[in-house]
Amino acid sequence: MSGKRFILDTNAIVSLLKGNKSLVNSVEHAEWVGISIISKIEFLAFPDLSESDARLFEEFQRRIDIIDLNENDEKLISKIINTRKSGYSTFPADRRFPASYLSGDPGYRAFL
Repeated sequence: MSGKRFILDTNAIVSLLKGNKSLVNSVEHAEWVGISIISKIEFLAFPDLSESDARLFEEFQRRIDIIDLNENDEKLISKIINTRKSGYSTFPADRRFPASYLSGDPGYRAFL
């Protein structure tokens, strides 16, 4: 364990499940891995999602934490909206962006 903690966005989840070696290595050695409930919904709502991809995701989500959003957490929601609007959601899956920008917790890193 490296002591690193990661939050993966939907693009990173797709890349991980496709076997991106760098991402797989980082996640395998992480202390903690999570995804947001939004990323879970985005992945599972993909119109061309195959049954095998859905099963792979189900196995994946048993190994990680799913982070809920609380509608009363206006600060977090505002930061997520502003991040998406500023174009950070278009980063390649292997680009790292500090999740502390979103969560205020410097112990997290995110693949966005």
